[in-house]
Amino acid sequence: MHGLILPLLATVLLSTPTSALACGAAVDAPELARAGAASVGVMTVPVTVAGRPDLPASNLLTGRIVRTDRTLKVTVWYPAAGGASAVAPKAYEGHVRRPGQPDAVFEIPGCAQPGAAPLKTAAPLVVFSHGYGGWATYTADLAETLASRGYVVAAIDHEDPPFQDAGGFALSFAHVAANRARDQQAVIARLRGLAHDPDFALAGAFDPDRLALIGYSMGGFGALATAGAGYDTASPFYRRIPGDLLTNQAEGQAQPAEGLKALVLIAPWGGQTENRSWSTAALSRVTAPTLLIVGDQDDVAGYADGAQRIYQGLTGTDRRMLVFANARHNLVGADAPAAARTAFSSFEGFEEPVWRKDRLRAISAHFIVAFLDLTLKGDTDRADYLKPLPSGGVAKGFSKRWSLGFSLRRDPSAQP
Repeated sequence: MHGLILPLLATVLLSTPTSALACGAAVDAPELARAGAASVGVMTVPVTVAGRPDLPASNLLTGRIVRTDRTLKVTVWYPAAGGASAVAPKAYEGHVRRPGQPDAVFEIPGCAQPGAAPLKTAAPLVVFSHGYGGWATYTADLAETLASRGYVVAAIDHEDPPFQDAGGFALSFAHVAANRARDQQAVIARLRGLAHDPDFALAGAFDPDRLALIGYSMGGFGALATAGAGYDTASPFYRRIPGDLLTNQAEGQAQPAEGLKALVLIAPWGGQTENRSWSTAALSRVTAPTLLIVGDQDDVAGYADGAQRIYQGLTGTDRRMLVFANARHNLVGADAPAAARTAFSSFEGFEEPVWRKDRLRAISAHFIVAFLDLTLKGDTDRADYLKPLPSGGVAKGFSKRWSLGFSLRRDPSAQP
């Protein structure tokens, strides 16, 4: 596991940042990053994953792998009927993970109405999977924006195990690798089963056959397997995971989730040479249209030796890649809260050295909305927002002089 620890331990000591919501986009946010017409409701749906490997509770010296049934909390945002309500908008809880110390918990205001009556419009379904150490609501700003624009968004709380030292990190990270795709697949299957259940509050509110999966960092690692790119059994990464924990996610066995029509990968982990997880042939089996969002200075998941390798391997699908110049790994999530501003080791887990975080969030949301509207709703007018764009080009939907610092590339499928 030391090959995993070295590239990540220094940079991923903290959970991924949560989102700070202002219930409105900044004045310089591009067009599609702004809220849509619908009111937004929010609720929590429990999903049980059977026989989930629990590596921190296992004994790897004897080869004894503990398996448990695990209930995941899934936060779901949805277009709501609106109207007056005596219930205050949702406040989300975030945490700063500090090795050797208790987590620092803080609150983030939101805009969604807990338990509001849903619109039964069979909206497209978007499942979100967070990065290592993150939590379900850390991208609540994006989820609320999408829900206001006619999507049902289900974010998984994977509850990644904490760690106190290098050995604990190795077990924790291996646990995450073994379970990320499993969690995604279990949540998708459960929501598909509930879609028309008359006892489920959101029955009729979403269409399980118009599904998108968004994965950030380790969420992107799992999302590729969930999209059909099985892990390469000869890869450096696969050989570091104990036992046969990735067997049913391996190349030749992984199958795309039912209903999957679009894939968004934000700073996906697993493309780097030392942690390469897929063969070129495995990546080519992904057929869902794909949008990658990456920083060209990502020092956690890699860019030239990372995201670009993944992008180039996705030859079986129409794919696009949004690249932020001089950005590292923290492309989503909020500005650092007060609890993370007392030490640089905490601060760097939230912030970017060059970019404003609200700017990164807004640009990403703009392109995600355009991409999902095109692929899940069939809105062909959105193709104009997704045209290939060189750095410094003029992008549709941006304020005058403001489409700077990023580029957008498109490569259609190489398959007949």
